[in-house]
Amino acid sequence: LRDQLAPYPAQPASAEEQSDENKVNLTTSWRTLTSTDLVLGATFNNSSQGSQPPSREVCVETILEAFRWGLTVDTAPLYRESEEIIGDAIALSVSRGAEADLLCKHVWTKVGLRTELGCVTHGGATAEAARESLRASCKRLKIDGAAGGVRFHDIAGGDLPTTNDLVDAAVAPGGMIEGLRSLRDEGAIVEVSLGMNANGDRPGSATRPGDVAGTCPTNTEPAQILRLIRGAPDGTFDSALISGGWNLLNQDAFEVFVECEARGIAVHNAGVFAGGLLLGGRPTKRMPYALTAEVEGKVKQWKELADYYEVPLVAVALRFAALPAIVSKLVIGFVSPDEVKTTMTMLRDGRRIPSSLFEEAQSLGLIRPDIDLPPWDPDDVTVTEEV
Repeated sequence: LRDQLAPYPAQPASAEEQSDENKVNLTTSWRTLTSTDLVLGATFNNSSQGSQPPSREVCVETILEAFRWGLTVDTAPLYRESEEIIGDAIALSVSRGAEADLLCKHVWTKVGLRTELGCVTHGGATAEAARESLRASCKRLKIDGAAGGVRFHDIAGGDLPTTNDLVDAAVAPGGMIEGLRSLRDEGAIVEVSLGMNANGDRPGSATRPGDVAGTCPTNTEPAQILRLIRGAPDGTFDSALISGGWNLLNQDAFEVFVECEARGIAVHNAGVFAGGLLLGGRPTKRMPYALTAEVEGKVKQWKELADYYEVPLVAVALRFAALPAIVSKLVIGFVSPDEVKTTMTMLRDGRRIPSSLFEEAQSLGLIRPDIDLPPWDPDDVTVTEEV
């Protein structure tokens, strides 16, 4: 198969990567995914696939379909009207007999980045900023009970200078971390989390004043996320939403995943379709990818691999996204009820994908050489998956 694919040769592993002594281990396993392993990322922006964002009515129906399947819904003040739309869906569900407290625990929001007058700004990294932001979010979401969780939304980006981040301010006394821990202790939220892009050193498709050309305005480098995790008191983070750092196009968040595994921080993996590029989409102003020749080559190779093994590329992407054992949920930007239903079929299709597909991809340089790929043969009845 390698001879049939476009010539994008794998880079040889460095001496350090080849040394078992220096190897950093990340536990991996193939496992069956169910609907409760998925999160609806409620950004509701489908322009990466060449169409307009869905109507408000379709968004509400999409959320209702997600609730029916038991999905969690993830939102943020940054996502324009997302919180208000979810609030409409919650109110409608309650009017139909759903338990309000249960729905509240299926909704996660964020504090930090937000949109004001069409511009991305940062609300600061203080404990009071966290409380104020959560109060405003709960009002928009129409919830009175404890939210499922709150994520610290990016430590860089928005109107912050490109050379600065908020790690030191967040972990200082009276900072965002202290505020989130207090909210959890008080029962106002169930979990403390973070929500950040993890490929800040890669070229993006947008710029803002002062940015390095071609960088996405909400990118965070993995090293910054590691500083935050390590700088916060032990036991601060129950989970971490990491976007764009583990998919078929890159695994830049490898070290972040290793750190989360060591600390028992569950990972919610987002950006599993690389902002829609793996679905045939084009970069948008908020996508942390530029459609470079390297990216186009990788997409082409993955498509050819999927065709050769006669499996949907979407199923391949979902399968790989859940490979690290520390990944507890996949965050997907569904934009219609049908997409929610179709993805459930793709989860089942993942069982048909042999590990040899990923081994071939690794030999082509599409997967990091230090990622362990457990054997999996769907035709071998003696092989079982972790559930």
